[in-house]
Amino acid sequence: METDLFAWLNRNFGITLNEQQQKAVTDNALRILLLAVPGAGKTTVLVTRIAHLMLEKKIPASQILTITFNRESAKDMQQRFVRLFGDVCVQPPQFSTIHSFCYHVLRYYANLRQTQLPILLEDRPGSQEHGGQYRMIGGIYREMTGEMLSEELYEQIVQVIGYGKNMMLTPEEMAREIPDCRFFLELYQRYERCKREQKRFDYDDMLCYTLTVFRRYPQILNYFAGRYRYLHVDEAQDTSLLQHEIIRMMVHAGGESLSLFMVGDEDQSIYGFRGAYPRVLLQFAQWYPGGQVLKMEENFRSTGEIVARAAAFISGNRERYEKHMITHREKGEAVTQKLLENLSGQYPYLAGAVQRLAPGETLAILYRNNDSGLPVADLLDRKGLPFYIRDHQPSLKNHFVVVDLLHFLRLYRNPADLDAFGRVYYRMNAYLSREDMEYVRQNSAHGENVFDILLSREQQRTTARLQFLKYAIAGLGDHTPLRMIQVMETDLGYLDFLDFRYSGTQRELALYKLGALKSIARNCENLEQFLTRLDGLDQVVSSHSKVQPDCQVTLSTIHSSKGMEFDRVILIDMLDGQLPSAKAIEQRMNGELTLFEEEARLFYVGATRAKNHLEILTSSLSDSGMVTPSRFIRRIISPASEIIAKDGQTLPYHIGDRIHHRYYSTGVILSVDPQKGHMVVHFDRYGVKTLSLAVLISKSLCSPE
Repeated sequence: METDLFAWLNRNFGITLNEQQQKAVTDNALRILLLAVPGAGKTTVLVTRIAHLMLEKKIPASQILTITFNRESAKDMQQRFVRLFGDVCVQPPQFSTIHSFCYHVLRYYANLRQTQLPILLEDRPGSQEHGGQYRMIGGIYREMTGEMLSEELYEQIVQVIGYGKNMMLTPEEMAREIPDCRFFLELYQRYERCKREQKRFDYDDMLCYTLTVFRRYPQILNYFAGRYRYLHVDEAQDTSLLQHEIIRMMVHAGGESLSLFMVGDEDQSIYGFRGAYPRVLLQFAQWYPGGQVLKMEENFRSTGEIVARAAAFISGNRERYEKHMITHREKGEAVTQKLLENLSGQYPYLAGAVQRLAPGETLAILYRNNDSGLPVADLLDRKGLPFYIRDHQPSLKNHFVVVDLLHFLRLYRNPADLDAFGRVYYRMNAYLSREDMEYVRQNSAHGENVFDILLSREQQRTTARLQFLKYAIAGLGDHTPLRMIQVMETDLGYLDFLDFRYSGTQRELALYKLGALKSIARNCENLEQFLTRLDGLDQVVSSHSKVQPDCQVTLSTIHSSKGMEFDRVILIDMLDGQLPSAKAIEQRMNGELTLFEEEARLFYVGATRAKNHLEILTSSLSDSGMVTPSRFIRRIISPASEIIAKDGQTLPYHIGDRIHHRYYSTGVILSVDPQKGHMVVHFDRYGVKTLSLAVLISKSLCSPE
């Protein structure tokens, strides 16, 4: 009968399962972890296993529960099951998110106790629903600070709360995760109290409450553990510690009457910031004694070249199972790196790539941070090229960096604008205090330049700086929009302000936003055109955020592209400091590999979305100055190839290696021309230099870093 099922699949749908896949479908072990490489067909195998249970083992659909990462995945899996087996399995089994399952547990508990469940708080900023999460946290923040809560800080607060609960941290441990928000602990405690008083709960509370119910009421735990005979968990690498604990309690309570089939891949775990806990996969035998680990190692998606490069790349991580990813597809095109003269050159290059697409061919332009997609969307829209931008929140003008820029421009247009000056006076490295601002307010006359008011004040210690700022702001109109932003960054001291005020993730996000603004400004001839484009860009993004089935081009963060595949993939903004992030690089230098390896996994996920063509764009120069191409590029482009000199001598270096030069100190090898005997190196202190390959031979001049 088992072989009949496989033959039926092949006959009706052309699906042929290999030996590893068939074993995953039919294995009878009580506890199974299935490790599935990218493109291994895990969804097809999972729904086929469920059909096998129903058709061959006669298990009722009501006794099979499949839990997956999000609603989209659950819906996709259910549709796949119905498409393949709807004719022979009349009653489909339950496909659910962990949150939906927990809601059923809590509703069951409430019915038993004859109590009312709290009302769920939605988490969409700008919603008008009374008691919404954004409104509640924003109200508490306003009470504490007297200020409006920005969407950026809201997202950071909610992310830390979600991370803390999913990692089962104490409030004090959560507070250490958000050092830029010194009052976080008080805000969190007020938020929890406010929810209790208003009888509300959020999505993370569902999980916390379910764990509490299972711990306090064994009869409820036993009811749900006994309700199912087969529990499937998809995307196990994205499941949080809290979610894993709920699953473990159910499985252990079910004993030998409840089988667990967990599917995941620790190499694709990229949601650590949400509390994803792939360590459970690595410790599967400890969490589930006697558990069996199976592997599906054939990639049906990508060409041989992409598979070989990606497999070699991810093998550099330490916290992983050994796998041998293979494919039987053709070798295909080489994975390529495009080293641009300036990073801004990637936008016309991308427009050309879109225009060259063959009919029906799909292209994904993938990036680490949402802001990288804005200049691409801007250019494609200007050129009238169709595209779909995935999961992008249109909030450009709400970010504090954009608000600051607009206030600088307001002050240029009207030097007497007290509101604009009140926003930026302490961002200009002029040592102005609140007392100075108050002096301006008290002594302002209609139309008088705010800098003239300050300069008229006796014993003003920053006269020279104030005079410079006055003329720098007055002269903004002499510049292009791009140069205006650069003046704001340097002459007006805004970058110094960011360095002083922010650190870590917030500073990185602010710099990303500045980079996006400069890329947009580059295409504008004057200030009016730039301001008009800023006003309309959110609408551009919003109009392209609706799924268009026939659209060939997708813009997406790598995170949002997970589970998808495209004929061609281009990775952009691949720089050290972005992917991997500056924080990951710093931690790695200090011997801590957790974040660095997660970011390597993120790069791996992006690379393995490609079916036929993978290209990586980078540069050693941007509008902000010198940058360093991502160190991940060398790992995937030439993981084992060494540099060969003009005379054929093999040198123990690779493109992307960091070296130490006797005179120029440390740098990274960007490119090599063996015919001319030259190499290009970007030195940390001296920028780009062209040197002879003989340098690599001389131990007195050069050594590996």
